[in-house]
Amino acid sequence: MALALLGGACNNSGSGGTGVDSAGASGRDSAGAVGNGSAGTRLVDETGALATWALLPFTKVDSVNPILTPGNGRFADPILHRQVSWEEKDVFNPAAVVKDGTLYLLYRAQDRIGHPAGTSRIGLASSQDGLHFTRSELPVLYPDNDAEKKLEWEGGCEDRG
Repeated sequence: MALALLGGACNNSGSGGTGVDSAGASGRDSAGAVGNGSAGTRLVDETGALATWALLPFTKVDSVNPILTPGNGRFADPILHRQVSWEEKDVFNPAAVVKDGTLYLLYRAQDRIGHPAGTSRIGLASSQDGLHFTRSELPVLYPDNDAEKKLEWEGGCEDRG
């Protein structure tokens, strides 16, 4: 199974964010990763030594870059009482786990409805090869008419406090 670097595994449809590619971008990021823009990525620590924690090798696959983009998933929003396109605006902030040979990717998706920039919900996608994903039709976490509504609506499920 190939595994893509997921620090950038999603793309937020051109609204100012960066696409997530399958092996890391060129240049050094805050974790010390250095992308060489070729078939592989070299990870180094702050001293320039090869990182010992890295799960290597990674292979950049431009043909599936980014691996997720905004989608056309619709579901019946329990607060608005109507169908909404829950992942039409942005997809970003992935987290991945492998279980029984399948890669599962949780990702945040936004519609164009909520304030300030859309209501966020958490989606789930799965892959057998780490490059081609099948999305679940419905979000797995979303705001509802419950005791937490006052904290979740209209912004939705966020990844910050």
